[in-house]
Amino acid sequence: MTTPDAKSGSRRSRSEESLETLLGIVAQAQDGARLEDRKRAEENEGGGVHLPIDRAALTAEQRHALEAALASLRASADREPAAAGDAEVERLGRKWLAEGRLTRDETARLEESLQSLRAMLGEHVRLEDAVPHVVIVGSGFGGLYAARDLADAPVRVTVIDRHNYHLFRPMLYQVATGLLSSEEVAAPIRSVLRGQKNVDVLLGEVTGVDAARKRVLMGRESVPYDILILATGIHYNYFGHDDWREVAPSLSTAEDAAHIRGRILNAFEVAERLAADAGADPEALEGWLTFALVGAGPTGVEMAGSIAELARTSLAGDFRHIDPKRARILLFEAGPRILGAFPEGLAGKARRRLEQLGVTVRTGARVEAVAPDGVTVDGRKIPCRTVIWAAGVTASSAGKWLGAAVDGSGRVKVGADLSVPGRPDLFVIGDTAAVVAPWRNLLGVPMDSPKPLPGVAQPAMQEGIYVASLIRRRLRGLPAPGRFSYRDKGDMAIVGQGFAVADLKVAHLWGLFAWLLWLGVHIFYLVGFANRLLVMTKWAFAFFVNHREARAFTPEAEEAPAPREPAQATESVMSDALNQVQP
Repeated sequence: MTTPDAKSGSRRSRSEESLETLLGIVAQAQDGARLEDRKRAEENEGGGVHLPIDRAALTAEQRHALEAALASLRASADREPAAAGDAEVERLGRKWLAEGRLTRDETARLEESLQSLRAMLGEHVRLEDAVPHVVIVGSGFGGLYAARDLADAPVRVTVIDRHNYHLFRPMLYQVATGLLSSEEVAAPIRSVLRGQKNVDVLLGEVTGVDAARKRVLMGRESVPYDILILATGIHYNYFGHDDWREVAPSLSTAEDAAHIRGRILNAFEVAERLAADAGADPEALEGWLTFALVGAGPTGVEMAGSIAELARTSLAGDFRHIDPKRARILLFEAGPRILGAFPEGLAGKARRRLEQLGVTVRTGARVEAVAPDGVTVDGRKIPCRTVIWAAGVTASSAGKWLGAAVDGSGRVKVGADLSVPGRPDLFVIGDTAAVVAPWRNLLGVPMDSPKPLPGVAQPAMQEGIYVASLIRRRLRGLPAPGRFSYRDKGDMAIVGQGFAVADLKVAHLWGLFAWLLWLGVHIFYLVGFANRLLVMTKWAFAFFVNHREARAFTPEAEEAPAPREPAQATESVMSDALNQVQP
């Protein structure tokens, strides 16, 4: 390599250019970025990675290190000619990255080459301070609120989720019963975070975490992190009967809601077809007009009330051979009462309201078997073609990924600052975390000594904001905030049009006022002005004319989704156990 002339001014040696190219490629490989990400960074920042070098001070040995690093880069991809010149290095590197062709081993070799190169150059390389990389797995309430609160922080944020949308789960049952469409309770993650220039969004399934190497694993790919926030949520627990999942779907995703809506509406269509045949079997007809819900937490209660109203008002008069009002809605709860997390008085009012809507509520009833043609409860088989599962949840695989201590539901036990004990760079929040914290009521008054938090939307939001604040303070060199404390803003459940129950801790509400409060709270927390406007319009329309527009379904919607264990269901599926009020 030719030694540059000291009088050449701004002219740069080929080795300097090659070093810059190498570091840029390695940086992009470490981030798991693609070609468009690199182009965007160059447009925003005017170039790649810049390493000013005192060229005249380089020794022959140091120049040799530069050339050796380039040789390592060429050799790392044996699919391309190894004799490519320096001018081809960047083109090939970008091509490999754009095609996802750098494996973990190849990236590791590049990193080793880079480390030896830095050690060789010593004080002649003045690296800019690295910007910490925060990776958030899961775009539910906890992950989204953490990302939002890091908007102006001096960090790079990458949000990873297997869905491209943030889902407002407390309203998902309304999608399943035709009151709303999925687009009105889901917002594209990229759209939500569009204004945050320090945030990237990756669509993919996380399969593990390599805490030793500080990498999030996505199959053959990986994403490095300096700080990791796991907000991977939970999924429904079938208590060892995963074969029930296909015939008794649960309500976790927008796809699940569309599938359940298809099953409900299809049941009425099949019953109409059977009833048109004079020789139809009455027992078969009854089975198609029977709907069973397992689990009487907020989701089970809200679904039961909504199906009852669908049958008795929205579908009334639509059929010629059946009367939808004759549909049986059965709500089974293994516990002694419905809405176990609510005060007994409010739970009793909710039960009476369900019974007024025509729902049969059975408590102390344990489901023993689920089959395509019925459910077995306490030894008796009940003909039923539509079963919806809303009982029991378990955490995602985050605890297994980390090898961390978990509770009985598989949630990761975290410290007072929501980090994994011994790992200050690794936080677990939302339904994935087993959090024990002090509680305050709606007015901020301390309530109880530290106790476990419910896995619902409200704690997830507060935990996301807390972790973002902790990271910001840490980067500014400020003392960490005090331990996380939870402000309990109450529990709510809606039971049909015009009725809800609300436990605000400082007051108990029910009836129309509680229903209006429920509407206001949920409208406020919907993501996107357009969604709020559409939902308000549809609610008002449905309230006054008892009509539901989202009743179209396709054969695809009737097909049961393949059983799966979500690697990162976004947070607050546990709203099925307890639906929280947001102020």
